[in-house]
Amino acid sequence: MNQENRYDHISGWLWILAILLIINPLRVLYVMTTVSIPAQAEMAGSSIGPFGMIVNIVFLLLSVLALYFFFKMKKITPALLITLFLFNMIFVAVNGTMTEWLPANVMHGADLFRVREFVIGAIALIVVSGYLLMSKRVKATFVH
Repeated sequence: MNQENRYDHISGWLWILAILLIINPLRVLYVMTTVSIPAQAEMAGSSIGPFGMIVNIVFLLLSVLALYFFFKMKKITPALLITLFLFNMIFVAVNGTMTEWLPANVMHGADLFRVREFVIGAIALIVVSGYLLMSKRVKATFVH
């Protein structure tokens, strides 16, 4: 196998990232159905009620878009993935701050979920960003 064809496909550590990207839209749907929709139903008259759902829908669309660009091996993929992980961190921080204002019957365990999501998101952002910015495979794979 010559050097040019060595990185023209997804392999190696990129498969772990591919699995995470496939799971991510499912994770967002889980958060929407277990946290966002019940909270919004109980806060129907509140001005912050739709915020969580809107951001979750945007995050879901961004996740699907990142998955599409990943398997098309587009050049924009590394920047899009870093943006996705960064957006997740910002959303979890903002959403976590907003849940502090909610009554206990609306939170549905969101405070514990938020801390776990923030820690996982921070670790993922650091590891994935480092890999996407420094890997020869990433630079050679996402060239279209």
